[in-house]
Amino acid sequence: MLKIYPLLLALVFLLNLPLLSEETTPEFRALWVTRFEWPDLDPEICRQNIIKIFDDMEQANFNVALFQVRGAAEVLYPSEIEPWSQLVGAKDPGFDPLEFAIGEAHKRGMELHAYINPIPLYLWSKYQAPPPKTNPPHLYYTHGPESEDSWVCCDETGKIMGPVEYHYLSIGIPEVQSYLRKVIRDLVKRYSFDGLHLDRIRYPGKNFSHDPVSRKRFLGKGNPNRKDWGDWQREQMNKFVNDVYAEVKKEKPDLTVSCAAWGIYNRYHIPGYYDFSSGFHHYFQDTWSWIENGSMDLLIPMIYWNIPEPKPNYNELLVDFIRGVGKQRVAGGQRMYGEWPVKENIEEIRFSRDKEVYGHAIFSYSSAKEKNAFHLLREGVYAQKADVPSWPEASSGALLGKVVDQEGKPVVDAWVKIHSLGETKPSNNAFKKAWTSASDGRFAFLQISPQQVRIEVVYQGEKTLFPPLKIEKGKVQEFTCAISTREEQGFLHIFEPKADELIKKEKIHLLGRTSPGGKVLVNGKEVDVYPTGVFAYDNIPLKRGKNSIVVTAFIEGEELTRHLTVLRDKDSSSQKNLKEEKKELSLEEVIWENYQHRVVAATEDKTPITWGTHSVRLGGPFLSEVPEGTHLQVVGEKKNHYKIRFGESIFGWVSKKDVKALPPSTPTPSAHFTYCIISGEENYDKVEIPLSSPVAYSVSTGLENTLHLDFFNTHHATTWLSHKMTAQVVKTVSAEQKSDGWFRLHIPIKSKQIWGYWLEKEEEKLTLYIKHPPTLSEESIFKGLVFALEAGHGGEMNGAVGLMGTKEKDINFTAVELLQAELEALGAKTILVRVGDTQPSLRERVDIAIKGQADFYVSLHANAASSEKGFLRVSGTSTYYKHLHCNKLAQYIYKELLGLGWKEFGVVGNFNYRPLLNTRMVSVLVEQAFMSHPYDESRLLDQQYQKEQAKAIIRGMEMFLQEMKTQ
Repeated sequence: MLKIYPLLLALVFLLNLPLLSEETTPEFRALWVTRFEWPDLDPEICRQNIIKIFDDMEQANFNVALFQVRGAAEVLYPSEIEPWSQLVGAKDPGFDPLEFAIGEAHKRGMELHAYINPIPLYLWSKYQAPPPKTNPPHLYYTHGPESEDSWVCCDETGKIMGPVEYHYLSIGIPEVQSYLRKVIRDLVKRYSFDGLHLDRIRYPGKNFSHDPVSRKRFLGKGNPNRKDWGDWQREQMNKFVNDVYAEVKKEKPDLTVSCAAWGIYNRYHIPGYYDFSSGFHHYFQDTWSWIENGSMDLLIPMIYWNIPEPKPNYNELLVDFIRGVGKQRVAGGQRMYGEWPVKENIEEIRFSRDKEVYGHAIFSYSSAKEKNAFHLLREGVYAQKADVPSWPEASSGALLGKVVDQEGKPVVDAWVKIHSLGETKPSNNAFKKAWTSASDGRFAFLQISPQQVRIEVVYQGEKTLFPPLKIEKGKVQEFTCAISTREEQGFLHIFEPKADELIKKEKIHLLGRTSPGGKVLVNGKEVDVYPTGVFAYDNIPLKRGKNSIVVTAFIEGEELTRHLTVLRDKDSSSQKNLKEEKKELSLEEVIWENYQHRVVAATEDKTPITWGTHSVRLGGPFLSEVPEGTHLQVVGEKKNHYKIRFGESIFGWVSKKDVKALPPSTPTPSAHFTYCIISGEENYDKVEIPLSSPVAYSVSTGLENTLHLDFFNTHHATTWLSHKMTAQVVKTVSAEQKSDGWFRLHIPIKSKQIWGYWLEKEEEKLTLYIKHPPTLSEESIFKGLVFALEAGHGGEMNGAVGLMGTKEKDINFTAVELLQAELEALGAKTILVRVGDTQPSLRERVDIAIKGQADFYVSLHANAASSEKGFLRVSGTSTYYKHLHCNKLAQYIYKELLGLGWKEFGVVGNFNYRPLLNTRMVSVLVEQAFMSHPYDESRLLDQQYQKEQAKAIIRGMEMFLQEMKTQ
């Protein structure tokens, strides 16, 4: 027995080696300590609470306290800016709790990160009175919901928000940003804590904030990057974080800046999360960009869910954050409150270690104390102490600037950019955008590689360039930009052409923006100002040399004028001709060879065969899409394509990458058509054809409701065409040899409308299915019909971007949601083939519609055209279809859309958009209007117009269905 003990001890030691090694690795082990867990009206109890908290944390080997000292515009440290918190009686407790807590943390070898809520104004409750009157006064009284100068968020109607737990400040108001930075700057300057931790750094919800200041800035001086509404609000939060970071690092370069991020960054990143709220979409919190742009050191996503199903899951969301920002910029935020076992935290800690993230944080102290977590952690995953990981040495610098007028007063909403003087093509994000100056004139640019830069400030149409400035590694360079200004309440800016731009054309096109409702003259001629404030003027003639353009806006009695100088160089038509000549000479010569006995096979299903090798936008048109294994006879080649012989007079082209060569002994493809059987089942008729040879085939719609089923490398050897009485929609079928090698079946359809068809190949049989007409209800013609609705683009595919930053994908989705509501109100069933801001492939979208047995596929897009020939050149609405049987629906919808006052762009047939190639249902695409035209863009942004558009599409569908009902 005695001999066994040493062996057991050695075994225990060996089994624990990996764990001990893992735990001594540097790891961020943080505990949130909220303002509700340590303050007390009795100062001595308050002190003892702080001591007890750090004793407990030390016992459990935590190394970071996220210690809250500001909740809702009241603080737990002495401040000349904000009042003492009501949690300590709204008065000085006689000692500095924050200084005391820092000392208690540091004497135990722990870090303290000052945890604050920047944006909440006041914790609301219908049973809670407003905050007490104090000196300094609470922000509730100076800028609260009932003040004359409210900074509180507003809903979509412009009404000051009701409570969402807190009243929130609107970060789109420049004074809010300046005030909050002042509070943070004061805190950072005065205390020696180790980090700054920001919580509730988000908007209160997706319906906020439509306060008057934010709306005015969005439509004017506050939107230099021409963002749409959602992106603009994210940009306001980004600017605030950006400027805070620069100011913090200027004061304390080694301070860690972190934030409590919403636990789901983007609900469309992971299947199964579409119905949950996400930081990016619901709270305008783009935390990934904060890391990318260098305005945050560490994200602590609040992933307050467990690992086991159902969703959400800690493991999936942590991995998503790692994917977005890298493992060393993430610490997993875990809950411990409520019905939550500590063993789940232990599993999440182990998972986090396995993924090698920076560490983790647990919410919060009182829950850990209640559940004896300090002991359980110390006995398990926190058995050994660990250092907090260090940050790598900075490789870039930053610029912290201020814009002031000639009297030294700060200028708000000046547009600031920086230009690189050290790199020809700088990759830094800092060089890719403009920031606005805040109400205290502040702006900042981060992550600038060491080099010379030049600052550009644009204000009231005037551009000022400043002398070169040297950016050094690891330093925040300060600079004050003094500019000449004049008082203007309205807004007028010319986006194109640029001032002093060298032009080689005879004419230019002007694009600008002013305050909505203003009147604008360009060289004395009045131009239309659209509801977005955008105006345009096309085809302004230019003479050689200097050209002066005068733009004047009249806004509520104020007159604003911009003088634009444009330089025209010599005519470039000769250069253009030279380029075209070079392009013509560079055309590749076609190479032909003898391929009589060469045969290839398609390597994938739906391998496209095109009529030529020319490039066609969207792909196609296709001669055929052949299944895998189809044999093709090669008779020539051109670059990356083979020329295929289908018959004496039919040739097509296939990409070399889509086929594989077969042995030289393989016979050339050949088949003979002998018979077919026409029959019917409950939902469709079918035409069954024996097909023993792997030849190519194709089906298409012809005139007068006829389907053409073509076979290639095939000759007519028909014995019989058997037509059974069960067939309901197929009339008499006939066969024809169109030419040598090209055989066709003519399949006429009885009904007025072909409702769908498709081919299926099974071993040595090919079957064409033809859909029966749907039953149209007497009660409601839409009842029971299934509509697959597609909002074009999505995810990373924005589609067209409007003149003022409007993203097509968002316009499309809004239109689809309104159309969906109208259809469902009429008794129809709907399928969204693109859910939210997802990015399914075009094939996946069609597959979703097929799986849902849709009767119709309706795709909504918004058009765009190049501004090369003018901003006002192309406008209007249009509809599109591919196959002839879809033409009638496209015509009806188009007619109703024209009734909304649009210019004609037409009904476009033979359109090769992938979902329209689908033949299983009636498929149309609506190009609502042109994003590239200022009037069209403004209408598409109008919610009332979008509702009218949905009703017009419904009317077109109804007229189509009524005609079909008479068949």
